[in-house]
Amino acid sequence: MPVASDALGSAFQDPPLDSSRMFRSIMNAIAWPGVIKKVDTLSVPPEPLTAVTADCLLTLVDFDTPVWLDHRARTDEVSAYLRFHAGCPIVDAPERAAFAVIADPQSMPSLAVFAQGTAEYPDRSATVIVQTGALSSDEGVTFRGPGIASRRVFSAAGISETVWADIERNHQGFPLGVDVIFSGPNCLAACPRSVGIAVSETV
Repeated sequence: MPVASDALGSAFQDPPLDSSRMFRSIMNAIAWPGVIKKVDTLSVPPEPLTAVTADCLLTLVDFDTPVWLDHRARTDEVSAYLRFHAGCPIVDAPERAAFAVIADPQSMPSLAVFAQGTAEYPDRSATVIVQTGALSSDEGVTFRGPGIASRRVFSAAGISETVWADIERNHQGFPLGVDVIFSGPNCLAACPRSVGIAVSETV
């Protein structure tokens, strides 16, 4: 396991190779919604940012991709880590963010506050990374949509029925809306805006 060498933690040892590997994991998760992808974490970020979330950000953001942090993730240490290792600006307004980090799903804002894209440029929407203690395919809500043959059961620890309902409302606006990445311990999964959620089937 990598060890942080200073107050700013550590990032990728081999950025081109490490980021390309992580990018494939993220793209596979988006292509197969609800499928839990194991990842070998490489970074050592300051708490409460997890290594999986940090690896996602180090792969996806740069100086031109503003990041919004929720109340729990918005610490001086996390902000300094992301500015130093990724070069990204940290913004106060969620609607200005290309990426958002939710470290406290219990107080997660509505996805409607983030950039939804436009009819001409639906890709100009935000991606929201939600940190969670565990991901499971044993029980939970039901995913249906592209990349899913019939239905897929999925759950993420700490995600309430209210949040799932909000994710379904987000889907109703497709092709606009945000994409959600669930960041678990040494794994990740995704729920792109194209996927519908059957909240009533929550176990």
